[in-house]
Amino acid sequence: MDQRFMMKHYLTRIHSPSGRVFDIFSTGLAGWLLLCVISGVDAQGNGGYQTGLQFPVRRSDLRREISRAIPQG
Repeated sequence: MDQRFMMKHYLTRIHSPSGRVFDIFSTGLAGWLLLCVISGVDAQGNGGYQTGLQFPVRRSDLRREISRAIPQG
């Protein structure tokens, strides 16, 4: 993976309507985020572990409600 896409700061954890959970990190590139898939989360959204799947995503490509839920970083 390109070094610029390495995670810098933890921003938040989001839960998708389909039940998937992601930790969101800022990266070394302005406007880009790193989404890390989380497994093993209980029904209340607690716990879990990173699966190793990481996806660089442009903030502008996210749906508006998801982008607004992620703090600037």
